[in-house]
Amino acid sequence: MKPYSKNYPKSYQKEKRILSKLGKFKIHHVGSTAVPGIIGKGWIDILIIAKNKKQREDLIKKLEKKGYKKAKTRRKERIFLSKLKNAQRYNLHLYLKGNRKAADKTLFRDFLIKNPKEASNYEKFKKDILKKAKGERVAYKKLKRDYFKKIMKKIRL
Repeated sequence: MKPYSKNYPKSYQKEKRILSKLGKFKIHHVGSTAVPGIIGKGWIDILIIAKNKKQREDLIKKLEKKGYKKAKTRRKERIFLSKLKNAQRYNLHLYLKGNRKAADKTLFRDFLIKNPKEASNYEKFKKDILKKAKGERVAYKKLKRDYFKKIMKKIRL
């Protein structure tokens, strides 16, 4: 885990300008690098919402030309692409309009930004589960997912 860097928003904005030229769709900065002060892997997670399947497929072709590589994922509703540029990793999470999981990612981010105490709790939680998972990525993701679900219930009340 890396400490938060003030360069994350700048890196996101630079990449967003490039992505914006590829079409008209919604682009959001999500994940730990979108929440000031939170530790994380240091990867810029970007959520893109396409209007329909055709726009999504067209976008994937354009993204691959820009150096993004499509990865296999078990989630059918999400397309995942990533690239490494100037030692910065960018992860794209591509969803179709109306997808609840995509909306939840932005709600979670906004909740943490508006609630610094909860953001601090989340950071402590991440440190704890990192120790518990003992380097096991699958175990870490499961523990983190459980926390996410708990917070989403709280947000929806």
